[in-house]
Amino acid sequence: MSADVDGHPAVVSGGREEEEATGGRKLNPNLLRSNEFEAFMVDRQRQLVSLIEEATVSRYLSMT
Repeated sequence: MSADVDGHPAVVSGGREEEEATGGRKLNPNLLRSNEFEAFMVDRQRQLVSLIEEATVSRYLSMT
């Protein structure tokens, strides 16, 4: 469900609209809503490192 926050459209927790607003990325909605940028960045960094590790291992295993 959409809402208006300080004159800007915002997505209120939930479902398809939240998924569309984040572009299908695996973003932690609680961190987005809590306005804790540092915690959000730490979480995002961990997720990206995990994706890189998975891709690296997958590629390495396909080469052997």
